[in-house]
Amino acid sequence: MSRFCLFPNFPRRICYENQKEKKLKPLIITLVIILIAGGIIFFIGRKNAAPREEMRYTVRRETFKNIIEISGNIEAAQQQNLQAAGDGTVEQVFVKEGDRVKTGTVLVVLDDTQQQYNLASHDYQMNQDRITGALGKLELMEKQREVLLKNIEDRKIIARFDGVIGQLKIADGDYAKAQDSFGYLIDRSHMKATVEIVETDSSRLKAGQKVFLSFPAYPNLNVEGTVVSYPAVGRITTRGRQFWIRKYA
Repeated sequence: MSRFCLFPNFPRRICYENQKEKKLKPLIITLVIILIAGGIIFFIGRKNAAPREEMRYTVRRETFKNIIEISGNIEAAQQQNLQAAGDGTVEQVFVKEGDRVKTGTVLVVLDDTQQQYNLASHDYQMNQDRITGALGKLELMEKQREVLLKNIEDRKIIARFDGVIGQLKIADGDYAKAQDSFGYLIDRSHMKATVEIVETDSSRLKAGQKVFLSFPAYPNLNVEGTVVSYPAVGRITTRGRQFWIRKYA
């Protein structure tokens, strides 16, 4: 505590104390006691506190697939059934299964002896009629000759496009009947699928859309394709109302 006096030499001194310092000293002591007590309590609390449990979160990634269930058939881009236009003996087979052929290649030839005779007989008659026959009759015989030439050409089975002989079950000397199929030629440059989808899935389709096809019989085979077209109106099948769609891969 500080003091100062007025007129110190007088018999009675008048002295004053610094009241501020008088009040500050007990305040400082009180604050020191509080800080010490708080530190002790904090230290004891830290010592006795249980360790915090570490929280771990696992993030699971999920993928949702938008799949349209379909059913249908997949076939080659083009297929030509190998069949004869008429009955006859197979004169010569020029190809075998697995051969690649070009458009216009002669694959099989049937005996055309009868057709060649018919043409020769017709030409002989035309030559006779040119001397004595009428002009109208000659014009008719020219048309008949075109038919006879077509009959000879029909004794050949010719490839209509570039492709591969997928199956061939005929050999030289066999007898072929009209319209009997004995093999086929396929174009495997791409495949086409004609499938059915339910009506509720039709809104999820559009021309040019990419599609991926999988097959239960071939679990490791995935085919990419494109939606070519589908009708605006569906039809009723055993599976309900269906839409036909053609997909190319």
